[in-house]
Amino acid sequence: MLVLAGMTTQAQSEIHNLVFGTKECQQTFRNVNYQGQQWDTMVVTYSVNGQQREVKSCRLVKQCKSTHDAFNTIAALRYGLQKTYGVLEENTDTDGWMCYQGGTDPRNDSRSAFSFGIYKNGKVDEVRLDFGPLSSL
Repeated sequence: MLVLAGMTTQAQSEIHNLVFGTKECQQTFRNVNYQGQQWDTMVVTYSVNGQQREVKSCRLVKQCKSTHDAFNTIAALRYGLQKTYGVLEENTDTDGWMCYQGGTDPRNDSRSAFSFGIYKNGKVDEVRLDFGPLSSL
């Protein structure tokens, strides 16, 4: 490892990873439109290795005004994604909410490329759409 005088081991490790190795990064975007929906946030997680960047995952989050609003958002999202990706797998999460998976993970044919559902964040219902892992967007 490169040793820089006067720098903590943690800082040296971070610099080493930036220059020679892989570093995990996140970037957040606000007010993103996807599948006809306005999403509050989109968080993209990616790794950087030298000049290469590889997207690991992407999460879109929409905070809903009510449970009814969340169900309407899920219904519209389900309709749009079914038109694009075909059959979606339906499941229920541990709280009994419907959640869906679809597409094919480009790195593993037996895994879905995305999932979405309704989640509680305190007293707020959120619709989350997760993609990942992906090699590019």
